[in-house]
Order: sequence, then C-alpha cells, then structure tokens
Amino acid sequence: MLNKLNEREKLMVIGAGVFLIVFFLGFIFYTIITRRNDLTEEISGYRSDLNQLDTIIKKYNYYKAIKSNDAEDTSKVYAKLDTVLTRYGLKGDRTTLKDFQSVTQKEFNKFTIEINMKQVRLNDVFKMIYDIEVNKEINSKVDYFTFVKALAGKEEYDVVMKISSYSRIKK
Repeated sequence: MLNKLNEREKLMVIGAGVFLIVFFLGFIFYTIITRRNDLTEEISGYRSDLNQLDTIIKKYNYYKAIKSNDAEDTSKVYAKLDTVLTRYGLKGDRTTLKDFQSVTQKEFNKFTIEINMKQVRLNDVFKMIYDIEVNKEINSKVDYFTFVKALAGKEEYDVVMKISSYSRIKK
C-alpha cells in the first residue's frame, strides 16, 4: 500500500500514524493519572470520615456512660491515667495526683483528679491531653490546664491540670 504512494504522501501517512499513536498513548496516560488522583482524593476522604466516625463513637460512649451511670470507679480512672502517664514518661517522683468529689446540678457526681507535674516537656503533656480529650482513653475531660517554665534555658515546664469525670447520682 505504501509502495503506490510518493515520498510526500508516505511521510504524511507515517506522520499521521505517529501522531495518532502518541495521541492515544497520551490519552491513556492522562486517563490513568486522572483516575489515580481521583482515587487518592476519595481514599483520603474515607480516612477522614473514619476518623470522624471514631470520634463520634467515643463521644457517644462517653455521654452514654454518664447518662446510664456506667461511670468508671476511681480505681479504673487511676489505672487508665497511670497507663497514659507512663506511656509519655510523665509518671515518676515529680508527678503528684490528688482527687476530690463534688455534686453538680444535684444529680451528677463530679470526680476530679488534680495532676501536678514538675519539669516535664510540654510536647508529652499535649500528647497525653490529646489521648484524654480526643481518643477518650479515660472517660474524662480536662477542666483546667496551666504551665510555667521551670528552669530558664531548658524546655521543661511545671504543669498543673485537672481532669474530671461525671456520673449520675443514683436515686
């Protein structure tokens, strides 16, 4: 078939063939890259949805425990708090715990633990607060938090925080 064509026509046919091949390969690569990017965005959306769902479930369980009076007793709260403090290296001679109870709105018992930590890194403390508040490792909320630089020149702080858990008073 190409033998019947002159040089100019042969070059045009070959050029058109090369153009079509490059065009189709470009189209295929464009389609693959576009689909890959769409799937990446879709997966990241699913991951954020899963994180949101996990947070909602933890909050639901927290409020359900308060309403149904399934609040943890003091020994369980202390045990979980001990685990979290140990995980971030905050437990030791420089950490003191003190607890007290009070009644709020005549139907809820508020159990509060005051934690005093001396010369600790704030990064570790914030990770611990994140585990308490967001990850719901302890069925409690951080009510009070303050810190003061312990020593000049060091990144260590004295921290005072109070965490509280609530339970319904049985009638």
